Amino acid sequence: MTDSAELKHLPFSEALGLFIESRKPYISPKTYREYRFNLKPLSRFFGDTKLERITADKIRQYQSVRTAEGCGPSGINHEGSILQQLLKRTGFWRELEYDYQPLPRPKSPVGRAMSDAEESELLRIAKSRHRWESLYLFILISLNTTAGPQETLTLRRQDVDLAKRLMKVNAEGAKNVHRMRPIPLNDVAFEALKYALTVAEERGSMLPEHYIFPFRISGNGHTYKCDPTRHAKGFRGSWEQVTIAAGIENLRMYDLRHTAISRLYENPENSEETIEQIAGHQGTAMKKRYAHIRLEAKRAALASLVPMRNEASSVAGKADAPLRTGPALTNQDVLDMWEAKLSPRVITTKINQSRGAFDTAPHILKQLQGAELPEAIILAMLNAE
Repeated sequence: MTDSAELKHLPFSEALGLFIESRKPYISPKTYREYRFNLKPLSRFFGDTKLERITADKIRQYQSVRTAEGCGPSGINHEGSILQQLLKRTGFWRELEYDYQPLPRPKSPVGRAMSDAEESELLRIAKSRHRWESLYLFILISLNTTAGPQETLTLRRQDVDLAKRLMKVNAEGAKNVHRMRPIPLNDVAFEALKYALTVAEERGSMLPEHYIFPFRISGNGHTYKCDPTRHAKGFRGSWEQVTIAAGIENLRMYDLRHTAISRLYENPENSEETIEQIAGHQGTAMKKRYAHIRLEAKRAALASLVPMRNEASSVAGKADAPLRTGPALTNQDVLDMWEAKLSPRVITTKINQSRGAFDTAPHILKQLQGAELPEAIILAMLNAE
């Protein structure tokens, strides 16, 4: 192993290569591959520069060059992190620490859950063409296991045990150690994986270490040539075609996982601990992200008691109209719930409970339509007056 003193005197590209190899026993295979990938642009720019000659201005110049090459802030910051680790190891980082600035990252898009209608249409379209067969199976598996795109694409044959109705998210696909997890298979996931294994075998995936979604080298129609030792990189083209055909906008493949987790949280019988173990969540961040779903699911469950109360009131001769016991909601309350990505079903249930205080003047209704509120929600607001 090359020691820090020796690294100090080597040209940058050579020092970084040796540094990455020294880190290999302590990092995951996935992280090691990322380090090796990031080695190329760093070495191309810094080349034979001595480590002691790297300045904060030089790093800012590197950030500008990489930005011009089309690399995003996240990727550039990852490369900067590896550079930072090397300079820390060799003792040169102390002089740069307070002058280094990572690029600001855009806010991550908030995941959204599909409506039942969107999910049904997405599956119908994906199933309608043979060329979308792998994507269709990918969608079914993700929606029924909470596995994200990378977790699904990196599944190997050895990760699926049909006899035990179990699949395991492996280290290669997991975002972190908490995401390495066994996931029991429901009926849909079981049938999807069973068929996916058959399709994969037809495409050369036969050994335990082979991928279930092998990398396609070439092919058209019903014939494909694949490399089962590499996994498919994704279904970006097919995904775009299917979502457009289904009329679904702003839906990412990662939203399949978000939809699955949302469905789990919507069922009040599912404990948070069970959901965390299935989804591979850790800490409070995910609880906060999905807390509104659990709360609204509970409200919807309690709302099912309202018709019984209505019947009692009618028998007593006190009221024939629906009994509304919830707080008075306003237009803004409804818009806030819609912005929070609550489903139309949950929002209309909450409106039906409410003592309506809505402004439904014609020009206001036009504004609500402009905010893309579903017609079912607007009608519920009108009925609540």
